[in-house]
Amino acid sequence: RPLLEEALAKRWPVALTYGLTEATSQVATAPPDEVRRKPGTVGRPLPGVEVAIREPDAEGVGEILVRGPTVALLPPAPPGEPGVRLAPSGWLHTGDLGRRDGDGDLWITGRASLRIVSGGVTLEPGEVEAVLLRHPAVRDVVVMGVPDESWGERVVAVVVPADPEAPPSPEEILDFARGHLSAAKRPRELRIRSELPRNANGKVDRGRL
Repeated sequence: RPLLEEALAKRWPVALTYGLTEATSQVATAPPDEVRRKPGTVGRPLPGVEVAIREPDAEGVGEILVRGPTVALLPPAPPGEPGVRLAPSGWLHTGDLGRRDGDGDLWITGRASLRIVSGGVTLEPGEVEAVLLRHPAVRDVVVMGVPDESWGERVVAVVVPADPEAPPSPEEILDFARGHLSAAKRPRELRIRSELPRNANGKVDRGRL
């Protein structure tokens, strides 16, 4: 999100897309004018492509399903299979989470496999990360759940400081979180790192944290 904000501030034309290999790469696209009007949306589905939200919660967030001529003919997988799978109905279960707004635009909120259940409350790491990134002393952050005997999972934030020579204290970031997140969504632990480990695709390698 900070990179998008920088690009928009410099008036660079940016188009945001959402897709996956099993759907021939592209599912939805937001052209530059749409991105400027609604930063963060990936736009509406391409012509002929259907998008549905499976089991949406109170905020309309659920698993993104895709159906259409661009979906690969995968062998149908049992309902309990993790990851991307094709249902007998032809809907591709992406394992991604998102919602659609009143205009029909799609917003990506995270991965179902990364959801954290802490004290009986389900939360999206991306929502917590977006809040912590608003702190001026935070350059990068990842939020994850770690096993906890009392809570099931404990919310942990790993922060990369904007200024390595003057990193914020964990207490400073946690105080910021208290002012912007409900008690159930606040990190219970904060770790400072110089960098976040990433894989070849540029995604955070949570297994190395």
